[in-house]
Amino acid sequence: PERGAYLTWLAWTAGEMEPAYWAKIEGRTETDPLARKRYEQVNARILTALKHGPYLMGHRFTAVDVMVGGALAWGLEHAPKDDLLDAY
Repeated sequence: PERGAYLTWLAWTAGEMEPAYWAKIEGRTETDPLARKRYEQVNARILTALKHGPYLMGHRFTAVDVMVGGALAWGLEHAPKDDLLDAY
């Protein structure tokens, strides 16, 4: 029953999260309002999921956590400071 959400998270990581974080790294979130909005939406989605976590799909660790965790491994210094991200 969670297959749709699972596949959505996997595609979202490469198609939305990573480009939003690259925009932040490259400084485009400071000059482009759409890039800033996308970056904020990406972080809101992650933080909302982690509030229900401890993992992105709830109480079960999945490949989604590996994908997002991998992206956060290089992007965490550009993420908003948040205890949920630190714990994750």
